[in-house]
Amino acid sequence: MADIPESQQQYGSILTIAGENAEQNGKLLKKPIEFTHIAIGDANDTYVQPDRTQSALVHEIARLPVNVVDVVEGTQNTVPTLVVEALLPDTLVNVVIREFAVVAKFNGNTYLHAVGNCARVYVPAPQNNGGETNEVAVQMTFTVTSVDPIVMINPNVVTASREYVNKQMAAHLAAVDPHPQYGKKEKFHFSNHFQRIAILLVPYAEASTRFEESFVIGRLIMARGSSQFSERLGDFEISVKSSYNETSFTMMVYRRGWRLEFCSLEYEGQKWLALYDTNAEWFNSQDAHVTFLGERGMKEPSYDKDNQFKIISFASSSPSTPASNPEVFETIVPLETHNPQDARGYQFYSQSYPPVVGNVQGLPEALGTKLPVNSLVGSIVEFSTDQPRTGYVKAQRVELSRIAYPKLWSVVQGAQNLTDQSLIDADPQTYAGHYGTGDGVSTFTTPDYHLGHYRRGAEANDVFASTLDSAVEFHNHGLPTSAASTPNPVTYGMPDSAWVAVDHFNYVLPGGGIVVTADVGQEAAGQRKGNFDEVTRPKTLINYVYIFHGESA
Repeated sequence: MADIPESQQQYGSILTIAGENAEQNGKLLKKPIEFTHIAIGDANDTYVQPDRTQSALVHEIARLPVNVVDVVEGTQNTVPTLVVEALLPDTLVNVVIREFAVVAKFNGNTYLHAVGNCARVYVPAPQNNGGETNEVAVQMTFTVTSVDPIVMINPNVVTASREYVNKQMAAHLAAVDPHPQYGKKEKFHFSNHFQRIAILLVPYAEASTRFEESFVIGRLIMARGSSQFSERLGDFEISVKSSYNETSFTMMVYRRGWRLEFCSLEYEGQKWLALYDTNAEWFNSQDAHVTFLGERGMKEPSYDKDNQFKIISFASSSPSTPASNPEVFETIVPLETHNPQDARGYQFYSQSYPPVVGNVQGLPEALGTKLPVNSLVGSIVEFSTDQPRTGYVKAQRVELSRIAYPKLWSVVQGAQNLTDQSLIDADPQTYAGHYGTGDGVSTFTTPDYHLGHYRRGAEANDVFASTLDSAVEFHNHGLPTSAASTPNPVTYGMPDSAWVAVDHFNYVLPGGGIVVTADVGQEAAGQRKGNFDEVTRPKTLINYVYIFHGESA
């Protein structure tokens, strides 16, 4: 073919027999044809004529992933035409291109679907081309018998042209919002040394309003610091929305470099939801570079949209840096934010939002299986401090409401030791362990365990909640005696004849009883003296006794 005169050389692409068969069988069997590559070759740098029977190039040098598959639909007078394109990589240089073929897959087989040729194309190296790399696209156009089975593009092997990339990047950089799927990024700065600030967020909608929607949803990051200034970082995630007659707001603080909290305030005669500096001891909002990542907007026409995110100062500790809007200070009303919840609406708790037993789902039931709290109502306990405890009342004849303390009253009203209040009032010592009927209608009284009684379990013949007076158990004290006619005071020795029997148990001296003193100590002669009081007792520690009523447990 090298002998064909240049004037007679023809260039183009044709469908191979294998390609034609694949199209017909693909349409019939409803199986796809996938174009994967364009094979290129130099044909040994000679002219070559495409042949429908070809299964390989004369001299293949590379296979390039297909970048474009496009179809030009046929009309009544034309057949469909297919355009297949691939790009040469920058690394493929110092080569000649004179032949090419579309490589396809059908029914598990790889073959040449179409073949073509071109005039001699030399691809130089950059150093031989003024340092420039020329983009080379290999494009084949050929007629097809049917486009039905042809897969238009393989998304795994798409390569964009440099021209396309450059155009797209230029459009991307020029776009106002090139990433609409992400929140917008805004940056601003404030400097408020020795001042307290507020950041206006949305119009404050309340019962008397009918506002259009306004919102701020995103992350607010505030930072300062350099070799000259101290480090400071604030990181807040906020969700704020107002419309109609309600304002909703919540905030998660990741780092609290600035003490900002929600408030309502009045600015230029209008009420706003704002973040304000709560640090009343240190007036110094300082410099901050602020980045907001998110979305915000204001549709309420009666408010100036430019005021959203406006930073005002409302207090100053230095005459040289006066506040921009001191009148705002008197209008600030701190607001409690809504604590975050999980996806099912269960509350996250913190030091600001401590839980109680009833807030935690399943906890009361779980505690009930381990510790049936209601079964402890009426029990008594001694604490190591004198501070009142939630759920307890001091056991010192306290009058309680039957309605306010229903758990304890339900235990008491059927108890054996519930006694008419008049009897208790007449003899408080005897009925110290009894509940009283109070006013007989709406109140009752607690026992009084602070009258000096020692508590012990009832024995078989004891009456429950009864009291016993002080007593000393029956016992004998053997005193040494002697045959002397007179007492010996050092040894308590008494002559046997000195004792007179009163009854079968007690003996006394004819002149009266034995006298002892209340003194404590020991005389030099070795005589021990006793420690006496109005009651008999062991060593004693005095505590308060409480009754568990269970209403705030």
